[in-house]
Amino acid sequence: MMKDNSANLDILRSFAVLSVFSSHVWQHSVPFGYWTVSNTFANAAFALGTTGVAFFFVHTFLVLMLSLSRSPAQHKVSSFYVRRAFRIYPLCWVAIVIALSTHLTDFQFGSVSSLPPKWVIANFLLVHDVVHGPFSYGVLGPLWSLPWEIQMYLILPFLFFIVDRWKNPLVSIIIWFATTCLAVACTALNVRHAHWLVFPPMFFGGMIAYQLIAYRDKLPHRRSLPSWIWPIWVLILFAVPVSLLGGYDMETWQAASVDGCICMLMGISVAFFPDIQARGIVRPAHQIAKYSYGIYLLHVPVIFLIYRYLPHVWHPLRIALVILLTGAVSVGAFHMIENPLIQFGKRITRQRQQLSKPELPGAPSFARESCAKDESPSRESSLLELK
Repeated sequence: MMKDNSANLDILRSFAVLSVFSSHVWQHSVPFGYWTVSNTFANAAFALGTTGVAFFFVHTFLVLMLSLSRSPAQHKVSSFYVRRAFRIYPLCWVAIVIALSTHLTDFQFGSVSSLPPKWVIANFLLVHDVVHGPFSYGVLGPLWSLPWEIQMYLILPFLFFIVDRWKNPLVSIIIWFATTCLAVACTALNVRHAHWLVFPPMFFGGMIAYQLIAYRDKLPHRRSLPSWIWPIWVLILFAVPVSLLGGYDMETWQAASVDGCICMLMGISVAFFPDIQARGIVRPAHQIAKYSYGIYLLHVPVIFLIYRYLPHVWHPLRIALVILLTGAVSVGAFHMIENPLIQFGKRITRQRQQLSKPELPGAPSFARESCAKDESPSRESSLLELK
């Protein structure tokens, strides 16, 4: 099975976060009067950022299914939720506190200091998308996508058990096709709350990739595409919605069909490209992917800090400062907040799994201790055979 830190997935994740970052840098340059752009260019920049988020969804669903496939059977679902909570919430809370305390935010509906307490709580819980009105977008622009991830986490383990039970990739393709048709039909008919149906097909591209990877590995004579084409192919898929969609609105039937199809194509193509080996691409992509969550959450406060308090600096230099400061803040946030809490969540779930392992009655004490320390299935099975 593919590793969740493969070079190709790092490239996909780095392209996705850079597209969101670039889109926001361009978009926020216009209100500050640094340049003016046509509506066509503005729509293209917006489509670039939203396509990056869609590919984040594909990447996340695939990586989490790969992680579930390797995790021990004991407390599989509860351990999944604990780890995701420690992965998503802590740095998100830091970003929200920064936005509320400094007002370095792209919130467009008045001052964040005037937000009612229940809307602030909804942001901290990442359920603000269920709030009606202007507050549903979150106190920071990038927060709009996180509630969708949280809600998809609720059903991801159960989808994993379904596709793991039926190994045929057609299962994932049928689920994707049915949800895409439902999203297109409901948005075309202007059904109320149809936007809830737009995002699942994007995630299910990752589910298609998971089943195709498992199916591919069983083929005796499988063929792979040249690895050097992978970055070019990702850029081509980025260009599809930018070129096909004019005034981009994710809740239209045109966007629902295009976004669903490119996420399906991305999921299919992930399975048939071997990992690229070019170090000049792999190493930078790995570093950007490693710090991508911090880049995604913290680049907007950095943009407003530089743009608001350095108004007379030459704009290309201002953009360079945004890039450097975003990188520095993201690296610091990863090592001080993000990674320590990720490891803490892993330790909690690992301890629970070890405590729940049945002891081997009649086995020597050193065998029971080694079984508790070693989580590999081969070691456990050998001890059982010895017993």
